[in-house]
Amino acid sequence: MNINLIKKNYKNIEIKNVISSKKIEKKVQKKLKKLKKTVSVQGFRQGKTPNQIIEKNFRNDVLHSVLKKFIDKHLQDIIKKKKIKKYSNVQYLIKRYKKGRDFNYTLKFKIISNKLIKKLKLITLKIPKIKIKKSDILKTILNLQKNITNWSIKKNKIKENDKVKIKYKIISKDKKIVLKENNFSILINKSLLFKKMYKNILNKKIQDKFKIKKKFSKYHPEKKISGKTMFINIKIENVKEKKVEKIDFKKIKNFGIKEKNLMELEKNVYKILKKESQKISREYLKKQFIKKWIKINIEKIPKKIIKKEKKNLYKNYLF
Repeated sequence: MNINLIKKNYKNIEIKNVISSKKIEKKVQKKLKKLKKTVSVQGFRQGKTPNQIIEKNFRNDVLHSVLKKFIDKHLQDIIKKKKIKKYSNVQYLIKRYKKGRDFNYTLKFKIISNKLIKKLKLITLKIPKIKIKKSDILKTILNLQKNITNWSIKKNKIKENDKVKIKYKIISKDKKIVLKENNFSILINKSLLFKKMYKNILNKKIQDKFKIKKKFSKYHPEKKISGKTMFINIKIENVKEKKVEKIDFKKIKNFGIKEKNLMELEKNVYKILKKESQKISREYLKKQFIKKWIKINIEKIPKKIIKKEKKNLYKNYLF
């Protein structure tokens, strides 16, 4: 094994290495011989499969395993030899191995300094506790049923997730109609509508009218209204809802789910919600860490850059 240290500085290490073809083939053949005794191939008794068939069927997997062990051992040897306590971002730059030719590869990794370790020890994270209740499972199943339920006309007040058809006119300060639409459908969802629209449209009914004052972003694609303050006159033409009061498993079953009964569906929904909760926890921890890491390192960022970034954020995202 020919080890060549290419680069070394305070943080980064890069090492090139060559393993002889003879050494690799010796290991591969030894593993194939051992495998032959235990593996079963159709048409042959266990342990009696010809070497050529064993080689053809299993060589690539065995070769991959052998090369991986060589590289992993090499990395551990370097870490012990150089007395490296902490490291990260290990990269393997590997050239394709061909039988009869020596195997070349490069290892790259970063050394974590003691200063960095001390800083990391200052960071404490709160692990969120997310409990999945029976009501959460049933609500998810109910929402699934809603997705496959047809829209029906609603005469009561508008609520979250209703589908509303409106007429609107966008009027300038000098009372000229700039834009109008007679058949515009929207789903009532807080994340899809601007706040004034969302607050004003909730609890309204068919034929109700209301007005909103709105300053449009200068980046709005419609040039007639971009960067201007306008009045929006809205009339509610139609309201639809997906009415589902209780879980109907037969209806859900017809949609094509694999589960045989409601209990089985509840178990699988629980598993899905569990995975989602784990994902949310990871994201929450990640955000916590980034916030605290920025606080620790904030002194290193020049004040001029922070002010410039604040201006850019305000300019581009705050309307």
